[in-house]
Amino acid sequence: MTIKAKLIANVLVTAAIIAVFTAADFFSMRFLQDKLTYLTEQSTPFQIRTIELQRELQGAVSALLELNGAGTLAELQSSKAEAEKKLARVSAAQQLLEQQHNAVPGLAGELGQTASQLFAATAERIKSGDAARTANERAGELTERAATRLKELDSSLRSLQTVRSAAFNRALETTDRAADEVNAIEFIRGQLKELQLLTKTLQMPQTTTGLLVARGRFNTVAGRINRHHYTSPNQAFSAGYQQFETLLAEQLRLLAAAQARKDEQARLAVATTLREQANSHITQLLLMLDQERDEARSRLATETRAQKTLHDQSNKANTILVASSELVTTGLRLNSEINRLFTLEEMAGFEQADQTLRALFSQIQDRSQNIARDLRSLQADKELQLLRAATDALAATRQEVTSGSGILITLKTRLKAAEQAEQAARKLHELAARQSASGNEIIATAKGEQEQAMLNVNRVIDRNLLQVAAIGTAAVLIAILFGFWIYRSVLLPLRLVLRAVRSQQAQGQEKARLAEAVAGGDLNREVSISTVIRLEGQEQKQDEMGQVLQAVVGMSEAQATLDRALADMTSSLRTGRDDDQRRDRLKSGLHELNKILREEHTTDELLDYSLAFICAFLDAGAGIIYLYDEQKQLLLPKATYAVSLQDRPEQGLLSADEGLVGQVVSSRKLIHLTAVPSGYLPISSALGEAAPLQLAIVPIMHNGLLAGVLELGSFKPFDDYSFNFLEQALEGIAVTINTNRSRLMISELLEQTQVQAEELRVREEELQQTNQELQERARILEERMGNHDRQ
Repeated sequence: MTIKAKLIANVLVTAAIIAVFTAADFFSMRFLQDKLTYLTEQSTPFQIRTIELQRELQGAVSALLELNGAGTLAELQSSKAEAEKKLARVSAAQQLLEQQHNAVPGLAGELGQTASQLFAATAERIKSGDAARTANERAGELTERAATRLKELDSSLRSLQTVRSAAFNRALETTDRAADEVNAIEFIRGQLKELQLLTKTLQMPQTTTGLLVARGRFNTVAGRINRHHYTSPNQAFSAGYQQFETLLAEQLRLLAAAQARKDEQARLAVATTLREQANSHITQLLLMLDQERDEARSRLATETRAQKTLHDQSNKANTILVASSELVTTGLRLNSEINRLFTLEEMAGFEQADQTLRALFSQIQDRSQNIARDLRSLQADKELQLLRAATDALAATRQEVTSGSGILITLKTRLKAAEQAEQAARKLHELAARQSASGNEIIATAKGEQEQAMLNVNRVIDRNLLQVAAIGTAAVLIAILFGFWIYRSVLLPLRLVLRAVRSQQAQGQEKARLAEAVAGGDLNREVSISTVIRLEGQEQKQDEMGQVLQAVVGMSEAQATLDRALADMTSSLRTGRDDDQRRDRLKSGLHELNKILREEHTTDELLDYSLAFICAFLDAGAGIIYLYDEQKQLLLPKATYAVSLQDRPEQGLLSADEGLVGQVVSSRKLIHLTAVPSGYLPISSALGEAAPLQLAIVPIMHNGLLAGVLELGSFKPFDDYSFNFLEQALEGIAVTINTNRSRLMISELLEQTQVQAEELRVREEELQQTNQELQERARILEERMGNHDRQ
């Protein structure tokens, strides 16, 4: 049953009780008519006019109070016309009463003045309320338009950030290619230097063994140059080098033929050809490589500068995206504050709301200016236009809220008018109470004249009192029951509504603090989803309070939806920020490691520096780098970090099939242990040592060839980011190890060749000395034989 139906039932019961009272009074009056004729002829006209005045006054007060509740100007005019009629009746009743008793003077004038104040206050309240609703509708349209533009701006800024990040990644790739080109040119140049040294060596007399060694060196170096990825695409260099290679191969063949025939003239001709033509060819090739190296270095420097510019633009795009999200959050909070204005009932609340709104508009203006400045620096005209459209809409919203005819002023005016109307209503109640007291005083005066007559009717009154008491008791009991019933049907739902509204208010304040934290850049806070209000079966009523409860439930569902959207947005921003930081740190780490690998150091020094950098970068507590000797099938510890090899068998030397490191050598795959045995790869310092929590053993490979093994121990777990870094870093270390091994092998071969040449020279001198001694002995023998023949 609705509240309206309950009130109608209460009115009907009250009417029935009044009807019973009326019937009882009617029969009593009929009985007392004869007894009170004299009394009635003397006092009845005055009492009737007094009652009529009070009745008309109550009617006028009721009409004025009804007028105070008017919601539109049309209702106000209708209620005003009715109230003016009743005020005229009060004035007429007062004039009749004054003519008889000269009582209650000035009542109609005071009542008319109060009614005029109430008319003006109610009209002002309705007009200001209509103006506030109109301004709110315009502000709602403007905020919705601004929200749409801000969403479009956010989408466009995400695309802009993606484009800037992609450009930065392309710049990194271009820089890597330029660096690879410089390294390739340096490698080819080194090989040509070896051929130049070989050419100079061939210009001197050579033995058969020396020629064989020279041919082997020539074939090795020529094979490296021909197989290198730099040679084939470079047609100019390839053509010049092929001519030089053909010339040198031909001269080696001619030199071998001259050596076989022991033709000194042919050897000298070959030496002359090598000195004139080969040196000329190789000089031209070196000049060509120097020119291309300078050009590659220039491109590398240019790309490095461009990479810095793109990196700055990418960071600025990220900053703009975060600022845009903060601007969207501020816009949502602004809309919430504007809607909250219509719930305020005190002037202090409006003053506080005014300060809050002005602060929000100031934040929006500052953030919009910062975003516009950054967009102009990025030359993002489309995004700048979207931002201007959004800021224009927000500026118009500010005008609708804070201007002289805006929402704030009109709502304040409405509140003041409502307070004035309330004061007028209280004045009406006071006037009615005063008039009632005055009427009672007049009636008391009349009672003094009726006391004598009342003595004659006491018996009848006693009997009537018994009847009235019985009927009144029954009426009071029925009224109490009806009142308790209506009280329960209204109070309990009101308690539920109040508890739900307070819960929504607390959750709204919590989300406001969270939005301020996100706007300040704190993305690590978790968003709690508001609990949706659920109604039990007995709480789901069909009356007006049930409809209010359903509306509160809808508000809680909307709040939960907004909370989930805010949680998704915060999670997306946090994920994007973490991913960008990981990628930047990975690229920075690889760049620093490549700088170490490009420096001129021995293999052991490079491995020590590289291992120290990797352990520091991954927060590893200990590490060892083993070099793989494929011929001996051994793993040689070449670099350590926080590990002592003095106490280990053979100072850490391992066979290729020994332990977990040997398993990595055979499988060419990493091993990741999350449960490390006690005493395995302890992490030591001056204060003591401890076992690591996790262990990673990773092969150092390049193009399928194993160069070594890296073993790391850490107190913290290794993640996919760590293994991704190790995969890219160890490939560069493998290239460096193979390059240094090749250089060392070349140096050892050159040293062996020089030693063998020196040994051949010493043997040649010994043979020449022996030959001279034999010739001297032959001459002496011939002289002796000649002397003997002459004798």
